[in-house]
Amino acid sequence: MKEILTVELEIDERIIEAEIQATILKSGIGFYEYWGMKGFDEGNDYMEEFEILHAEEDGRELSKEEIKKLEEKIMEDDALFLSIENNFLEVWYGQNYSKKLG
Repeated sequence: MKEILTVELEIDERIIEAEIQATILKSGIGFYEYWGMKGFDEGNDYMEEFEILHAEEDGRELSKEEIKKLEEKIMEDDALFLSIENNFLEVWYGQNYSKKLG
């Protein structure tokens, strides 16, 4: 499932507002039978890939080259990547929870 989210990133003492598109997947295999035992593997949700669609710093739009460098920085920084992934999963869980209720 693809989601788009606007997040505020703090990188090297800079505040960047970025619109990011990410693919959220589930690692589970669902129902299974193994040696006569039946079960269900719900798995974990995770962000597989992402792309920054648009980014601004202090009202200035970042160039394609700056966005590419920003994406590389995110991939190198585990804490930053996990922070973005957690933002997406919170939104995704909220939407899925709402769908179950309604």
